[in-house]
Amino acid sequence: MTDPSSSMSPMSPFDLHLMAEGTHYRSFDKLGAHVTTVGGARGVRFAVWAPNAAQVDVIGDFNQWTPGATPLQARPEAGVW
Repeated sequence: MTDPSSSMSPMSPFDLHLMAEGTHYRSFDKLGAHVTTVGGARGVRFAVWAPNAAQVDVIGDFNQWTPGATPLQARPEAGVW
């Protein structure tokens, strides 16, 4: 099974630029949890603004509440994970 999360990035380079300068007026469309379908696989994409975080994991019953099982990738130029 292929992990579709690698192609589910909710942020374009322009979105990241606006987030970094604090002028993204529709960040609610990009941050948080959003149900989506990528390549026929239905799932949820998730992004959070946490510029000082060392690590961000999404945990839940889908991964047996295991910290580190589903880490998010940092986009340090904008403080987004």
